[in-house]
Amino acid sequence: MKYINANVILPEKLIEEIQKYIQGKYIYIPIKKENYKSWGAISGIKQEYKNRNKKIKNDYKQGISIDLKEFIFMSLNDIYPRKDDKTTIYLKNVITKQDIIVGDYTIYNDFERNPEDFEKNNVLYHYPINNEKLIIGKFCSIACGAKFLFNSANHTLKSLSTYPFALLFDEWNMNKKDVASGWDNKGDIVIGNDVWIGYKAIILAGVKIGDGAIIGTGALVTKDVPAYSIVGGVPAKIIRKRFSEDIINELEILKWWDWPKQKIAQNIIDIQSGDISKIK
Repeated sequence: MKYINANVILPEKLIEEIQKYIQGKYIYIPIKKENYKSWGAISGIKQEYKNRNKKIKNDYKQGISIDLKEFIFMSLNDIYPRKDDKTTIYLKNVITKQDIIVGDYTIYNDFERNPEDFEKNNVLYHYPINNEKLIIGKFCSIACGAKFLFNSANHTLKSLSTYPFALLFDEWNMNKKDVASGWDNKGDIVIGNDVWIGYKAIILAGVKIGDGAIIGTGALVTKDVPAYSIVGGVPAKIIRKRFSEDIINELEILKWWDWPKQKIAQNIIDIQSGDISKIK
């Protein structure tokens, strides 16, 4: 999906008519049914994956060992893991800053901007003076427009005024070394493994999100999120746990994301089944 400015392609009168219903927001215009092609239908990759998965399942049932060389199409060193898709990237492979750490297989999707500009567009107010880190685990899924707001976005609440005098040190004849006193430093942002962060969610400085959590679309996360919890809203609150406490405890011990690639491939079907008893 690609964002296009309406002023570029639509007649002025049509835009004026649409503005009676919606203004300043995104609107999705679906493809006609007769023209619709599902993902991978044109490139053939969908059928290729379907055939691959069927073979894996059949071989597994027959006790045949799997040679991953037959089934892994993309290298983990590639930026784009899917053919003909320039909106989804392996995030780790575009990171240049030492204070942003991303685990293997974590993906970021952006259909509005270049996903390779993640550091510039999504990690905000992130300056060396605070010695703060963004740490994201393995196998996370980060949706378009999700943002991580760091400490310099804060205005200190210890002051009688919210005005950032320390930031404007020249104007107020203050010591440049004290610039960080203008905001409250709440620490790093730490995202666990297998976390799904929804469209345009915002994660604030100091927040820690546990493994397997889901962050809802547009959520504003101001506090820590327990493992395998689903949160949403402004500010974000726990909606429910994904599994029972017993299963959550098993998953936290299992840590499948730390397995060798071959073992993960052999267990994908069982992982997706949702039945932890099937996992070898």
